[in-house]
Amino acid sequence: MLFSQPDYAPDLEWMLQSGQVSPEMLLEALVQEFYVPIFRFVDSTLDNHRLAVKITNETFSTAISELHSYRPQDGVDIWLFRIAIQICRRWRNRIQTRRAILATLPFLGRPEDFGDSVPESDHESRIWLNIDRLDSSNRQIAILRYLLGWPDAQIAMLMDQSVENVAESVETIRLMVYPD
Repeated sequence: MLFSQPDYAPDLEWMLQSGQVSPEMLLEALVQEFYVPIFRFVDSTLDNHRLAVKITNETFSTAISELHSYRPQDGVDIWLFRIAIQICRRWRNRIQTRRAILATLPFLGRPEDFGDSVPESDHESRIWLNIDRLDSSNRQIAILRYLLGWPDAQIAMLMDQSVENVAESVETIRLMVYPD
């Protein structure tokens, strides 16, 4: 007999606020609802699938260990993406340091140290080169807006910016990424 997966989405707020469910059950609910969007965000931010899996898993384990940091007024998605962004920043610093070292000592490098997605066309290559020119904050805004479809207001809440600043960034990003 096959068991259907329960739908946790409406109960996540209650689960987080009440403290009446086990950490395992809460983790299962969070993973079921948010694993794919968090993974897509992290993978697009760092362009490394293996590292994205590691960071996504770390995001959920950090969330369970830091339940006290959850604020109901922000919502579950903002809370989880903030955790993911903090972890991405730490890893990005490590990656940049490692890449700088490997650039000066190239014989120590391995192919898996670098991004492993390959553009499928010349147009896609130009887009990704333009995205790579963005600073990390604008790159995250671009990913949230264009890959995950978040509205400017939700991005502003996550990034602790005004909606006007996010809208300005989105327009600047659009012009940089799609100059034609």
